[in-house]
Amino acid sequence: MFNRKKAIPQSFFFDDETPEATELKRLYSKIKRKGSKKKSDSLLITSASMGEGKSTVSSLLAITMAKSSESKTLLIDCDLRRPKIHELMEMKMENGFSDVLSGEKTFNECVKETWIDNLKVLTAGELVDKPSALLKNQKFDELVSDLKHYFNHIVLDCPPVLPVSDSLILGKHADGIFMVVRVGKTRKELVERAKSLIHDASLEIAGVILNNVEEILPFYYNYKYYGYSYK
Repeated sequence: MFNRKKAIPQSFFFDDETPEATELKRLYSKIKRKGSKKKSDSLLITSASMGEGKSTVSSLLAITMAKSSESKTLLIDCDLRRPKIHELMEMKMENGFSDVLSGEKTFNECVKETWIDNLKVLTAGELVDKPSALLKNQKFDELVSDLKHYFNHIVLDCPPVLPVSDSLILGKHADGIFMVVRVGKTRKELVERAKSLIHDASLEIAGVILNNVEEILPFYYNYKYYGYSYK
């Protein structure tokens, strides 16, 4: 059984009528059209380097999916090095993704309810010494395959590509890889290097999500606006 429904986090504010929300709905529509023949899909969200807002994008995209079409959506924090989802959603990090992969706990023991009926969250769980070794466990592929029977969308918030290889390991089991780029901040050569590493791993990028708090482009997320504080 899933845990009981939780209250809306006090620090979380997401207005469905903002330009940001509109862009997320457009992004979701494009994703739906691409995967229109699938009953379920898993989307991996990553970035070239740290500080580009991938966890915020993952959270807001999962919320948009759950609210826009009432699709059953699961958000998983696959970043076992610098997890953020539990902070954004104001949940305990313990009892989560790493515990399920290690076999210490079951998915039903760890999955957490949110204030949105169709959205569930699997936080990072206990941090481990060698995340890459744990992620290579065949159990991840089995977990995602099983969860597709219960969820229409699975959003995987994964580490950045350049510092560690975790996203390349997990990408082999995802239906689509999306890279968050903080326009005006992230250097072009870093993005190109991340793309090369993804392609070298025989993976393809399904799309790039432009994120910019400085409003260089119309499509941006303002962390202060949403009540987030990133270091």
